[in-house]
Amino acid sequence: MGKFSRDKGKRGERMWAALCQEHGYDVHRTAQCRGNTGQAGDCEGLPGIHQEVKFVERLNVREALEQSRRDAVAGGCQDLPIVAHKVSRGPWTVTMYAEDFSSCTTHGREVREKIRSLSRPLEAVLKPEGRKRRALPHFSLRNGFPG
Repeated sequence: MGKFSRDKGKRGERMWAALCQEHGYDVHRTAQCRGNTGQAGDCEGLPGIHQEVKFVERLNVREALEQSRRDAVAGGCQDLPIVAHKVSRGPWTVTMYAEDFSSCTTHGREVREKIRSLSRPLEAVLKPEGRKRRALPHFSLRNGFPG
């Protein structure tokens, strides 16, 4: 691989990290000193996700995703392998296996349902069905006690 290709890859990794940081994730490039042992993704900072970053005009998506999977397994973790890829002047795209996508959406659904179940009792207190909305009691502190 030539210097231009390596530099373009590094630039892509920095761009991917910057995009993730814009969305509130602490993603940064890894030190690429581990060679081909596959013990590190191109970037780190998304818990549970092995990130392979590609900034190329033509990408063999299957090979890239398989590389990400192999590297995640070689690292001895259960991280979900993804490939974040981009062409020049194009948007970022993320590719992952369908079963991993399914587990992400299932987990997301469980989290949303848990939040809804927690917010229902609060809504019932603040806005009881069939009754006029009443003001919440006012508390003041007298001698250190509510009264």
